[in-house]
Amino acid sequence: LTSATSSTFTVTAPASVGGGGGGGGGAPAPTSTPAPTSGQSQPPVSQPVNPQQGGSISLGYNSVSLNMPPGSVATGGGDVTANLESVSLTGSGTATVLAGESRPVPEGHLFGSAAFRFTLTAKDNAPVSLTNPVTLRVKYTAADQALAGEGGGLTLAAFDEIARRWELLATTLTPISQTAAAATTRTGLFALVVRLPAPIPTGPGEGTVSTDFAPLLAWTPPAGA
Repeated sequence: LTSATSSTFTVTAPASVGGGGGGGGGAPAPTSTPAPTSGQSQPPVSQPVNPQQGGSISLGYNSVSLNMPPGSVATGGGDVTANLESVSLTGSGTATVLAGESRPVPEGHLFGSAAFRFTLTAKDNAPVSLTNPVTLRVKYTAADQALAGEGGGLTLAAFDEIARRWELLATTLTPISQTAAAATTRTGLFALVVRLPAPIPTGPGEGTVSTDFAPLLAWTPPAGA
């Protein structure tokens, strides 16, 4: 049994603070710009990588980072450029639309606060690939944790463009730093997803026999669903 409702991921800008008129004459209060959180739109980042030495790249105050060990990148010519780009999640419930195309979330999951695209480019369009795993790290938010509950249901997922589906990655959570980490040998689209607990049936009771083939099914949906 499943229960589907709609939710929308929206990023809004903070309201500006207006100054009052009058003759106080004091200096305006200092302001600061907060670091963006995971899932907010952030400028893309590119970083040169030496295939023999490896390298690292991070996006949005380290909300997303990627470490490439020496020898993990193979190319036919010269240095490689690693690229990270934040991706906005829009849509409803268990579906998202990216660049006009629907990419349904894995069954039993909802999207978390972060989605990004990782690509590698080489000089003169030389072929480039990952020959050994690289490590992705994503900082998850308090909202992600609340949605996942105590079961640790936060997972990184990679989108398979050929099969047109998300594949869950073996993910390690570090609660003290609120970080989800996974190893991968692919490039492309990645997202943080939240595994929801199964709905709890509340009726009809176990062993009930229906005589009119019209039982009233009832269940309690998991939090956040």
